[in-house]
Amino acid sequence: MRQVHIDRGRSGYKHVTRKGFDAAKAALAAGVVGTLIVWKLDRLSRKGMGEIGLLLDQLDKAGGRLISVVDGLDSSKPNARLIMATLSELARAESKTLGERVGHAKQYLRGQGRWIGGQPRTG
Repeated sequence: MRQVHIDRGRSGYKHVTRKGFDAAKAALAAGVVGTLIVWKLDRLSRKGMGEIGLLLDQLDKAGGRLISVVDGLDSSKPNARLIMATLSELARAESKTLGERVGHAKQYLRGQGRWIGGQPRTG
């Protein structure tokens, strides 16, 4: 059975509810589906090895697998788990670094009394 789960506009880095991600994990754990296919691993999660490792453990227990199309990875293949763990940590670090850069830029612009972006004020 094919199911599509989408979390449009939901962060894979922040601690927010992701109904699509949760539904996909539940379908895998219940054996409703045997394979989770994602476009790219960093679109699935940016929380690092902790979250991806738990997901891979759940997949192993359920006899399922994770495929990342762009990364060319299939968790059923040798060494894929190690590569997925590394890529998940790189995605986590990238998100953290980007957040710090944006935060510093906004802090600087505020200090200069300049517009920091977003919806322009009216009036």
